[in-house]
Amino acid sequence: MMTWTCRRPRVRPFLSAIAHEPWRVGWSDCVGAMIRWIEAETGRRATLLLPVAGDEAEAAARLAEGGLLACMTHGLDALGLVRTDRPQAGDVAHLRVVTGLLAGQESAAIHDGRHWLTISRQSRLLPIRPAWCDATAWRLPHGL
Repeated sequence: MMTWTCRRPRVRPFLSAIAHEPWRVGWSDCVGAMIRWIEAETGRRATLLLPVAGDEAEAAARLAEGGLLACMTHGLDALGLVRTDRPQAGDVAHLRVVTGLLAGQESAAIHDGRHWLTISRQSRLLPIRPAWCDATAWRLPHGL
């Protein structure tokens, strides 16, 4: 049986460190950060979500086929993650912001226990309140 290391209290520092890296598709963007989080939390490769880091053309082609939600659903379901309506710290999600200046924006995000956290293209860590978005969330294994 595989054991999981619980690093959930460190969601914000984990993402803050990534936000200080140069922005690169599939590595330091919102999806790349989420992939790296899943790998750090579970020890499992999660790169099947999007193409090799830095391949913007391939990422754009995959996103054009079905959008970010379709890419994430395919990849996270293939990893065996289960959807949840009650996200906990460390869980991941696809967000569609429904209010405010970011209305209509989509993002991959990680829950810190209070907010969804994502990284903007400007390499900023953005907290998004659950009330501001529609989230399709997946549970990372907790305490296994």
